[in-house]
Amino acid sequence: MIKQHRGRSIDWRTFIIIFVMASACACAIRTYEIDSSSTYRRYVEEATEYVPPSGRGPIVILISGVNGPDAYRGYAADVARLGYYAVLLNGHSISLSQYGEGDLRRAIEQAQRSPKALPGKVAVIGFSMGGGGALTHATHMPDLVSAVIAYYPMTMQIQDMRSFAARFKVPTLVLAGEKDAYRNCCL
Repeated sequence: MIKQHRGRSIDWRTFIIIFVMASACACAIRTYEIDSSSTYRRYVEEATEYVPPSGRGPIVILISGVNGPDAYRGYAADVARLGYYAVLLNGHSISLSQYGEGDLRRAIEQAQRSPKALPGKVAVIGFSMGGGGALTHATHMPDLVSAVIAYYPMTMQIQDMRSFAARFKVPTLVLAGEKDAYRNCCL
């Protein structure tokens, strides 16, 4: 089951992100069958939904960093307060799993079927490790994703950044500092 959460106040960073995503949002929906793989069941147990004040809203999928979802619950709550139906995923399931693309696709499809979601494509926000997963998987899903935002994404697995970015199929915003070199992981 997806858990429901209510959080804290909105900060300026969240507002800017949602503004960028909302301006790129498209209104098409596709429906897919969900399988019952153990990876998918793990996603269901780890996902948390954040419902907007109106009860329904466009979908924003948030993918946590290496520390797990607890560190990102405030961001998800802020997104929901702005009127979006936010679903927070554990980045380990998306970024480090060989089934990451399939798990992200199933998470998006489940969110699209929720009565709390408005029809349409989703925006994806990834943080650190989750940002790497968002860049690797969500940027290649133009049928489901309207925009991707990656905060300081894990990129150490990428050998050729130019050719990697050239394959993006959805609008993508990457937020990172040129001189940031945390553990040689992120840009």
